[in-house]
Amino acid sequence: MPGQHSVPGSCLCGGVRFELEPPFELASWCHCEHCRKHSGNFGSASIEVPVEQLRLLSGEELPGRW
Repeated sequence: MPGQHSVPGSCLCGGVRFELEPPFELASWCHCEHCRKHSGNFGSASIEVPVEQLRLLSGEELPGRW
């Protein structure tokens, strides 16, 4: 879509850097206990992005599951 630019991002320590290509499929705000604890706030915002629109720039070996 004309005029849309990639959106840069990173983890908190900066070890993993990425870019997301719009358009995004879904935006949401969650208030579940997990999201409140994770964010230290009253909720957490998120978006869904098809994997084809995610480009890892650095730190590909660092992400894990918990």
